[in-house]
This record gives sequence, structure tokens and C-alpha cells, in this order.
Amino acid sequence: NYGSDIHMLNLANTSNAVIGNGQTSTSFKYASTQDTYIIYSVVFSVDNYVPEPSSTVVANTVTNGSTLSPGDTYTLDYNITNPGNEAVTNSILTIPIPFNQEYVSSSVNSWDVSLLGPQVSPVFTPAAPGQITGGTLSWNLGTLPLMSAADKSRVLASLNAKFRITTDCLLITAPTCAGVTEQNSFISGTGQISSQSVNRPSITGSTTKSG
Repeated sequence: NYGSDIHMLNLANTSNAVIGNGQTSTSFKYASTQDTYIIYSVVFSVDNYVPEPSSTVVANTVTNGSTLSPGDTYTLDYNITNPGNEAVTNSILTIPIPFNQEYVSSSVNSWDVSLLGPQVSPVFTPAAPGQITGGTLSWNLGTLPLMSAADKSRVLASLNAKFRITTDCLLITAPTCAGVTEQNSFISGTGQISSQSVNRPSITGSTTKSG
């Protein structure tokens, strides 16, 4: 009885026990207790898991139009999504505050309790004890779940943060307070399946000009 068969199986590779990252070759062993057969080809396909947590920055309010002067305040919204193909653990949104800006306040716009668990508030860490300019605002998001194709753009959490342009020119190295500073916020985490660390800048940033 002659013919050909095609068989597909899933290869369990937990913790890279069978095939390691970057490996370029392997061996395949087979046996039979009654049939005589020859395997002419073996084809592998590998699921490519890439952690892709995302933070999108949206300007909310500015006290003086689009150009900021010393003493002006502005607020930004940071919207968190997970458009990737795996869950992301230890997800943290980090907002480094420029040296000539001050952190004023922050509040959680939304938090999907059903997917993220209990709500977590952001934490502000000053650049130095007693210093009001600079510093870092961090938001521990925990695990961002794998979303269905229809929900890739679903906002899992949203943060509103308010900042002020400093009026203390002594803290600025430039001759005057004029200058451009950028908020380079980013989101980090680890792929739940791939164990790959990721550090992604926010999709849209904000540039504030003081002068």
C-alpha cells in the first residue's frame, strides 16, 4: 500500500528546552514498529512573539495656546494599549520630567479593572530631595493582557498629568529661560511568552517651548 501522509504536531519548547534562541540547526529522530517509510522533508514554523506595549500621548490643555512661557501649565493624557501578539508583564510607563519643568499633579482617567486588576496610582520621584524641577513620574501597570484582534486598539488605562514651566532661571544653564525641552516618555515590560524585554518610546511626544 503506497501513498504519502502529512502530519503536523506541536513541539513543546518551554524555556527553550528543545530549540534555543538563535539556534540554526537541530536533529529529528523517528521510528516505527510496523510500517516502512521514509521522511523526505521536515518543515518547521515558529510563532514569533513580540511584546509591543504602547503609550500614546495626547495634549489635553495648555494655559497659553501652543507656546509656553515660564509659569505656564499644561496637561497631557497617556493612553495605554497592547497591540502586540503576547501579554506584557511588569509594564511601567515612565515619564522623565525635563530639568526646566515642574510636576504639578496626576490622576487616573481610566483603568480597566476586569483586565488589569486593582487600580494603581502613579508615583512621582523628585530629581533630588527638595528639588521641584525635573524628576520622574512612574506608573506601574502590571500585566497588559493579550488582546483579541478586534480589541488591539482598546485603551486599557489612561493617565492625566499636569506640568509647569519653571520660573527659576538659575536652574537653567542657558543665558535666558528660552529653550526647547521634550518629554521623552516610554513604556517598558517583558513579553510573557518570549521573555523579551522591551522599552518603547511613546507614539507621540510633546515639545514645550518656553520663552
